Amino acid sequence: MPVGTPYKKHRTFEGYDTIIIGSGIGGLTVAALLTKFGDKQVLVLERHYTAGGFTQSFTRPGYEWEVGARYIGQVLRPGSLASRLFYTVTNGEIRWATLGEVYDRVLLGDMTFDFVAGAERLLDAFYQAMPQARGRVEIAELSIPLSTVESTGYPQGGIYGLAHTPARFRDPLLHPQTPIGNLYLTGADISTADVVGAMVGGALTANVSLRINLLKAS
Repeated sequence: MPVGTPYKKHRTFEGYDTIIIGSGIGGLTVAALLTKFGDKQVLVLERHYTAGGFTQSFTRPGYEWEVGARYIGQVLRPGSLASRLFYTVTNGEIRWATLGEVYDRVLLGDMTFDFVAGAERLLDAFYQAMPQARGRVEIAELSIPLSTVESTGYPQGGIYGLAHTPARFRDPLLHPQTPIGNLYLTGADISTADVVGAMVGGALTANVSLRINLLKAS
């Protein structure tokens, strides 16, 4: 079935080993891994007219908008899990573009703050802007549940999927295998947030389906 063909025009669904509902990065990762390592015939169903979930973009006159992923870390770090997964699922065809030294900028009243690449450099920039905080920062995070609630209004800080609380990671239902035979879950909700988290969720689901450690093979 060619990508983009409406399923109503596709007359037969026979001959597939696996049917994946949703073409987010988790579903696409499962599809790629099952095809590559399990020699499976996979059908991906998507309600939207464009595949990709939070990785896609859309345009308006004169502008292009990302629906979710704006930047992804660790993909240029050799041997990192993110770089290995992307290389594996795209057969090495993906090409990355750097965002430069300043990857984001916020305006706080009359103050401009640049998000610079590198954790230590970012912390130094923060100290320059807020010298009274020097020596008082123990853990540096780009985002926490409270800041997500403040910025977006999402309940419990869950901007992408479920809130990442200790209870959420202990939930016995949030695993690739379900009580229903041959029905699996995938994506960020069985792993962790963001694109790489959803990819890891896809790899975990493929692991369970194929009974192969694909995170090690990737």
